[in-house]
Amino acid sequence: MYCSIPNLSKFPSKKTKPITKMEEVKMIESGFTTQLKSRIKDKIEGHPLWGSQCLLTDPTAVIDTHREYVRSGVDILITNTYQASIQGFKKYLNLDETQSFELIKQAVQNCHDAIAIEKSQKTIDHNKKHLIAGAIGSFGAYLADGSEYNGNYIDKYNIDYIRDWHRPRIQALVEGGVDIIAFETLPVQKEAEMLVQLVKEFPNVKAWLSFSGKDERHIAHGEEFQQAALKCWSLNPDQLIAIGVNCTESRISTELLSTLVGKNVPMIVYPNAGQIWDGKNKVWKTPENIESVDQLVEKWCDMGVKYIGGCCGTTMETRRFMRKVIDEYNARSKSSTN
Repeated sequence: MYCSIPNLSKFPSKKTKPITKMEEVKMIESGFTTQLKSRIKDKIEGHPLWGSQCLLTDPTAVIDTHREYVRSGVDILITNTYQASIQGFKKYLNLDETQSFELIKQAVQNCHDAIAIEKSQKTIDHNKKHLIAGAIGSFGAYLADGSEYNGNYIDKYNIDYIRDWHRPRIQALVEGGVDIIAFETLPVQKEAEMLVQLVKEFPNVKAWLSFSGKDERHIAHGEEFQQAALKCWSLNPDQLIAIGVNCTESRISTELLSTLVGKNVPMIVYPNAGQIWDGKNKVWKTPENIESVDQLVEKWCDMGVKYIGGCCGTTMETRRFMRKVIDEYNARSKSSTN
């Protein structure tokens, strides 16, 4: 079932349009569960599947949440599949393998439906072009034991096993028609290196890669961010459109990204609101002296970051502010080049 790879050349190839500093900054959909949970009666945070269970249990809520993001002005939607996997759906939703595969594909259609509804209701510009990114979280997110926040699972599982676990979920998203594969919140370099090489099996799709940070220099498992990012970029520069940080506090995200400035690597950032998820006790913890995401949007643009959003805990008000700052930055950049 998972051997055929369709021809999905929707995203312009690096050969026809290389990424440069003249390209507009894009706003991405992110922090999906934060918005989704307001529409769901049952608690979804802490569930092994988190929000991805709603692809089956409440698809209307999923589509309506995507619609909210579309109205906020995002350029790139991200599927509700961060915790989705064939094995996870079989285990926690009692689906068979084919049903699980098709449910992941349906997540892409949910994004298309949300865009179509908003255009039909004339809440957005009918000519606006949206891209869809397929969310792929780490193997640790499937384990639901807190190890996605430190990457320690990499020492317990064979990397070939993890590769085989990831492959069908990527293929489902590609068959569903995504433009980009979003490898996100990755805590460990070894898995990230494997993923950027695995996506070569799907040559007609682009990808971005974002790590979760431990501190101003290191990703969650302890490897140096700059070294991990540059190594991953070198492994697949033709398909990767950006490397960066997500679901990490804003100040740390900014410090990590600063190590890539001048390295000719396109950057992406979508920090969380500063809270830290306690995977053991399954609760959010709020540290003191958190720097607001709002305060840093213009700085990220000036640093050369090309894809910006807000992860867990960030609000639609923050996104509307982001849209305003990004639009103003893009307008200034355009006028300065004319």
